[in-house]
Amino acid sequence: VKIVKIPTDLDKNITHRYGENQFKLCKLPTPAPGKVLGLLGSNGIGKSTVLAILSGHLKPNLGNFENPPSWSDIIRHYRGSGLQNYFLALAQNELTTAIKVQRDVGKTYPANKTVKEVLSKQRSCISDFCDKLELNHLMDRCLNDLSEGELQRLSIACVASKDAN
Repeated sequence: VKIVKIPTDLDKNITHRYGENQFKLCKLPTPAPGKVLGLLGSNGIGKSTVLAILSGHLKPNLGNFENPPSWSDIIRHYRGSGLQNYFLALAQNELTTAIKVQRDVGKTYPANKTVKEVLSKQRSCISDFCDKLELNHLMDRCLNDLSEGELQRLSIACVASKDAN
């Protein structure tokens, strides 16, 4: 476990800002190939914003919310860091990301579907994840009959089976 300190000078190194006098994110963790990146923190600290940026769903504006920078500006901003190559690959659509969102998983899939029906749309490697996440005995159950924990495991299996970097 590596603990990264939160910046104390919040007027420098702004990664993203939503607007004037609104939340601003300072610094980003650097994803590494073959490594798991975990984010821990209290509510409102920017975990979802970090994931949105690293997944490519949100382009970092480097604090300039009125005139957001181009990808080339962002890549130049992170020159010399691991994020330079990461954002370059993201900008050139060379990275595929997969994120398990933290929300009511029961609303993600139709409640009348069975676990087997949901998993049938996944890649062939899904059986490995079903074994590891103990989903095999749930295959014939409808999603509305699953506990929240079982739904979370199903969601993890679906995301983990995606073809992503």
